[in-house]
Amino acid sequence: MGGATSAWWRRWTRGSRTSRR
Repeated sequence: MGGATSAWWRRWTRGSRTSRR
């Protein structure tokens, strides 16, 4: 929980809710 988690959640957030930043 920390760097590895931010790695996967940042991947889907970019194509899922890019408007949410």
